[in-house]
Amino acid sequence: TQFKDAVLLLQVRGETKPDWSLRIDLTPPEEMLREWGRWGDTDAIARLLSAAVASWHLGVTAELTNGTLHLICSPQSGDHDTQQAEGLAAQDAVIAALATPLSDLAPQGIHRAVIYGQAGADATPAWVHYLDLPAAEHSALADTPEYLGQTGDLPAIAFLLTRLLNPSLDDRLATGGYRVQLLQRDGLLHVMVDGPVAPRRRLVAPPITDYLNALSPMGLEGVRIYGRRSGQSQPAWSYGQDFLARRRLVPESTPEFTASDTYVNELLVRPEGPVTPTEVETELEDDLALGQWVQDLLSQGRRLLLRSQLLSSVTPETTDDSNSLATMGRSDGLKIAVVWAAVGVLIALQIDWLLGQVMSPPPQQARAEAATPEAAPEATPDVSDPFADDLAQLDWPTARNDSDWVGGGFTSGDDGQDLTTSPSQPIVAIDDLVDRATFPSFNSQQMNEKLALYYQRLEQSGPPDVIVVGSSRALRGVDPVALRKELATIGYDNISVFNFGINGATAQVVDLVIRQVLEPDQLPKLIIWADGARAFNSGRVDATYNAIAASAGYREVANRRSQEAEVATDAAPDAVPAAGDSTTATSSLPSSYAAMDEWLSEQLASVSAIHPDRDRLKGWFQQRLVAATPSPASSSQEALDAAMPEGSTIDYDGFLALSVRFNPATYYQDFARVSGRYDGDYDSFRLEGQQAEAFANLLSFTQAQGIPVVFINTPLTDEYLDDYRREAESEFLRHMLTLSTTESGFLFRDFAQLWPDRYDYFSDPSHLNRYGAYQVSSELGQDPLISW
Repeated sequence: TQFKDAVLLLQVRGETKPDWSLRIDLTPPEEMLREWGRWGDTDAIARLLSAAVASWHLGVTAELTNGTLHLICSPQSGDHDTQQAEGLAAQDAVIAALATPLSDLAPQGIHRAVIYGQAGADATPAWVHYLDLPAAEHSALADTPEYLGQTGDLPAIAFLLTRLLNPSLDDRLATGGYRVQLLQRDGLLHVMVDGPVAPRRRLVAPPITDYLNALSPMGLEGVRIYGRRSGQSQPAWSYGQDFLARRRLVPESTPEFTASDTYVNELLVRPEGPVTPTEVETELEDDLALGQWVQDLLSQGRRLLLRSQLLSSVTPETTDDSNSLATMGRSDGLKIAVVWAAVGVLIALQIDWLLGQVMSPPPQQARAEAATPEAAPEATPDVSDPFADDLAQLDWPTARNDSDWVGGGFTSGDDGQDLTTSPSQPIVAIDDLVDRATFPSFNSQQMNEKLALYYQRLEQSGPPDVIVVGSSRALRGVDPVALRKELATIGYDNISVFNFGINGATAQVVDLVIRQVLEPDQLPKLIIWADGARAFNSGRVDATYNAIAASAGYREVANRRSQEAEVATDAAPDAVPAAGDSTTATSSLPSSYAAMDEWLSEQLASVSAIHPDRDRLKGWFQQRLVAATPSPASSSQEALDAAMPEGSTIDYDGFLALSVRFNPATYYQDFARVSGRYDGDYDSFRLEGQQAEAFANLLSFTQAQGIPVVFINTPLTDEYLDDYRREAESEFLRHMLTLSTTESGFLFRDFAQLWPDRYDYFSDPSHLNRYGAYQVSSELGQDPLISW
């Protein structure tokens, strides 16, 4: 037809503007097929060629392989055998009918075609013909659309995105489908998507960003995507993602997309009625008056902010006020800064004094409270209660022993008799041990406890033979007593095992403990690392390591390692004195800043009224905050990883033995069921990054020390392994199996699927209890691949 587009307008009679408009694509299907066929789309080419040989009752199927287009001409289903034979027999005519449109089409990136005359899908071709296409001779046609897209060719990217958004060619031919316009500006690719129905952002934006991120066009720093219904001039929604870090001082505006023949509706004049010059002048005057009023209001607010000296202008001013401000000298600005600083100091001192009065009660109140208990006995006579005497004379049954109860308030039934576990070990007075420790805090209670316990073990019996490291999955999941017992049955007597599991420990934390905190003579003969994929997720925030890295203990370890490196450098025979002096000065600079900061903090603490009660103040604020805000459902299993059951303690071997058993029927009444997609431990899951680097550093260190590392992928329940977590665990499993075949001194054992539905071995969906830890330890002791 002579028309390519049509526009439908919905307008109420009597009104001057239409309320609704829709653009309809009238492009013939053959032209749409030629447009896609020109870019080398095999489905479009097959349909065009099928129409060319339809008179011989043949159909064409196309397949592209390494720049060669394979065309199979076969009889259409339902035709008579005589017509099929005639079609295949007319080889020259069929080849001529196919060669002409292929040569005219000149598909992008397709250099040659192979045409087969084939009676059926499984039959041997009756004839084969080879044909060179224009792409073999013209360099402009030689590259594929994907390669052109990587070089930043906008027409090629537009075709690729259009084909991505229109997977069904039939729908595309029937309605025109989604259409794509592109505009590149300042490293950003602006993509406008429109269709007969407004595209949904959640169905359009993620596929486009993922495809562009994988394609990686040259010079592309980000993408901005807009969606609208055909016929609209403004987008209904927008979406943006930066592939590289960008800094902008002003917000980005939606660009104006230029209209083309494909988008002629943008240039259509809509029937809004005749407009007279008088009406135009009146509208312009009204707009100018409103604009001037808004401009005056903004100018007054701007001058007020500039006069306050809190803000300064980044552009030169031409008004009298700006000239007067420009004449202010540097001394005036210094005076204003001193005034504001003094006001801030006074406010800080006043708040400190008020908080000190609130947190520290007056002396007379304390004396009154102390005197109250002395008067209490006199005011309460010792009168016997007859009802209490009667109760005491009753024959009550013997109280149930505490051992008959298990965690969660349920009695241990007969089903618990077949669960094997190690006998309970002596509990360590860990608080006293930490108080007597000589090392500074690492901002992690469990790391402080494990270090104090480990140093005590070193003093008493030296380094253990085996050390278990990892997060709470290791802390609760490997029983040293059960492991020693199992090893003794196969001839390994007197094997010492210590559990160094720390809540929330990642690969960075394990690397820090083994390679930095402990000295080489304090290391074991074998390291068992019990954990899972989440310990290697570099996409999430490593809160445990970040807290440790900001501690005084970490600074002491860093200083000790720095001094050891300096001593090693000085002891080297080819050391250069000048370089050594420079390194020493550079490394001592942060230490000087740290010492100055510590001295300043001590001075401020000596004059602060609230500093001695800062812990009480923090607890007071936390209580008010918890009371004022509802407790949301936890979005991460970190709550389970960090929180310990009430009354839980670790034994002499560092193991946390929990008797509580996971029951899905009752567990989720107290804890929210969090899917892996919203689990912070699996947030932005990726294995490349700081965790992988820490793991590589650890392996290099252990290989140099001759210490084998055995990684145990600890068991998980099927309640925990949803589709999202299962995909992450599969990726982690493939990664670790690859490392186990390439790294010496490293062994990977997968226990994740040992007991997916044996819930009595677990304390929660992802952590073992003492019964499961016993079974895992037995499996380890029986593993023939581990060299004990």
